[in-house]
Amino acid sequence: MKKIIKKLLLDFTLLCLAMFTILLFWKNTLLTTIILVIITIGMLVKFNKTDRLFFIIISLSATIFESITISTGAWIYSTQQILIVPLWIPLYWGMGGIVMKDIYLLLKEKIGK
Repeated sequence: MKKIIKKLLLDFTLLCLAMFTILLFWKNTLLTTIILVIITIGMLVKFNKTDRLFFIIISLSATIFESITISTGAWIYSTQQILIVPLWIPLYWGMGGIVMKDIYLLLKEKIGK
């Protein structure tokens, strides 16, 4: 359980760092994307094969679903690069997905006992 908590704390910290990066630099898409790529690489170092696959699936599917929702007029991003969303969105979705997976695993282990 300690391993899951340790990984969750690291992933959550990196997700918060990504969020603050977006809050501070959202107007500069290239800079935001570069910083999120660096943060993502930091997460990927600790990922196993399953985490990497999960990251890719969440990044792509969430971005596609968000793009579809945006295309209905629900909201709009002021900076759009790919599929009517900012370039950094897939990275942020992927990080969030990993944190949610880690929370699920922690709860499953805690409640399962």
